[in-house]
Amino acid sequence: MKQLEVTAYVVTALGTAIPLWIVLSAFSQISPHSAKLVVHILDVPPLVPRVLFVLSGIGAAALPNAAWTLQGRLYWALWSVTLTLVVCSATLLSPSKPCLTMPCLTIVGPALLYALRELVLKEIDSVVWCRAQCMATAGASSLSMLAWITWIAVGFPGRERWFDWPPEFGDLYLQGRISWKFSFILWSSAPGCSVLLALLAVVYWVRLTYLSLHTEDDRNAFIGTSVKQLLGCLVAVAMTVWIGASLSITAEREDMRDETIFMACMAFLGLGLWMRRTYGEKAVFAVVGQSSAANEALAILESSWVKAFILMVGAVPLLVYAATYGFYSRLRGSPQPRPPFET
Repeated sequence: MKQLEVTAYVVTALGTAIPLWIVLSAFSQISPHSAKLVVHILDVPPLVPRVLFVLSGIGAAALPNAAWTLQGRLYWALWSVTLTLVVCSATLLSPSKPCLTMPCLTIVGPALLYALRELVLKEIDSVVWCRAQCMATAGASSLSMLAWITWIAVGFPGRERWFDWPPEFGDLYLQGRISWKFSFILWSSAPGCSVLLALLAVVYWVRLTYLSLHTEDDRNAFIGTSVKQLLGCLVAVAMTVWIGASLSITAEREDMRDETIFMACMAFLGLGLWMRRTYGEKAVFAVVGQSSAANEALAILESSWVKAFILMVGAVPLLVYAATYGFYSRLRGSPQPRPPFET
């Protein structure tokens, strides 16, 4: 048992740290090799990443159904091909879609650990594996943030302000080869990976606490509490990033609020899928059904006052617009008037 615990800690530490090191070496201004790799990626024909993205989307859409229809080896073969396509498409799409690709590359390590756990390391206890994942992810998150803070403190030749870019990235931006958004993502990729890994560490900690409980009543009570805490944490992070993106908008800086909302929606979707797999649909529905806040919200939505309010907000203005537009069309004398938004 002691040997299995050591194996779990070593495997999770390496499986989390090595992919993170590769991502930061390739897509971070901290790395001296990042600019050269970005130049090579820019030389790839645009059709290649688009084709890879479509193929990876097809593979990802087929995985849920394949889990029930394909046998073990065929399913994991499809899983491996899909993950490879996701990594390749995310790497090649990074100049145009940096906010989408960087989170995909960051979670490659946990995804590989999931496959390794299912295929090779099933004999390790779930509590031990979860604890090892939580510690490895939290450690990788701390090291990523520490590396970025050290880089900011030490600086590089020619830097005047703490938020300046290295000269090679500034030249690429001034030449118009990369966007400001991509340059900023490369500058902030280390703290961004740190925040994402910290959220994963919280998720692993929640699962560890859930598995440590023994009675069904305690587990059901913990589901409700953990869901509220995770949702509150995600909302707080999303609002903080969105406010920061709103305050940083200038004539030279691009607007990143839409990307923030998209990443928050993807985080909520991922959290929902994780809850479904970890707790099960029946347990989640049972906890939601026992929640007083959910019951009050349903009662409010079923109220006649709410329905009347929706009717006033939505239907009445449309009727006023239709009547006004019809009256205006008759005054013009056109038998078949065109709406003003048609061309």
